[in-house]
Amino acid sequence: MFKVGQKVVCIDAIVSARNGETIPKVGSVYTVREFHGCDSIRLVEIVNTPRQYYNAFGECSFYTYKFKPLQEERGTATIEDFINVKQTNEITFYNWGIKWK
Repeated sequence: MFKVGQKVVCIDAIVSARNGETIPKVGSVYTVREFHGCDSIRLVEIVNTPRQYYNAFGECSFYTYKFKPLQEERGTATIEDFINVKQTNEITFYNWGIKWK
């Protein structure tokens, strides 16, 4: 399940905008703004005007199965991210919480 603030990617096309709503595009990244019911979300990047839908009034939402969590890129750290160079030119190397000199 997603959480508010989480980045997600649209993986399945939304059929169509029924009343001129803005809809997510496949492959685009969005942020979960809020939940609507137990299986729909609204997105930070898409805010539509509330409308009358069948027997309810509100902003459209999108089924969660149309999205997947964004996989943050991992393994991009450089050696500089782990080395602390002091003014004395002493190098302290941090690896897995262990301090090496």
